[in-house]
Amino acid sequence: MTDAALQLQTAHIEAFKADATLGTLVGDRIFDYVPRKTEYPYIVYHITDSDEWDTTTDNGEEHAVYIHVFDDAEGSKRARQIMQRVYDMLHDVTTYSLANHNLVNCRRVMRTMEREGQLYHGIGLFRAITEET
Repeated sequence: MTDAALQLQTAHIEAFKADATLGTLVGDRIFDYVPRKTEYPYIVYHITDSDEWDTTTDNGEEHAVYIHVFDDAEGSKRARQIMQRVYDMLHDVTTYSLANHNLVNCRRVMRTMEREGQLYHGIGLFRAITEET
């Protein structure tokens, strides 16, 4: 993972854990690696790709940020509430502080809710653009 991607992941996860609304919904169960026997619901944060988009004057990257929500509640209401709160915190929000990069843009490009046995699995894909300062 690139320096910008790691900074972005750290900033997002810290903000999620500090958010009272998400705290009510998932507690502090926000991970990039899920410990065994973790209670539901929880969020998994994952950056799959970071591609360069350098120009002659700027260096930057485009990151594919996946947010996975897992919930075992009856019905998908709580999982959808969690996904909506994540959307509110990431979509078109560029105020996250990164050490030597700026977050230029972050937009959700896809979302889906799947039923996997007794679990609801929500997936949100965000496209985040960073540039070096």
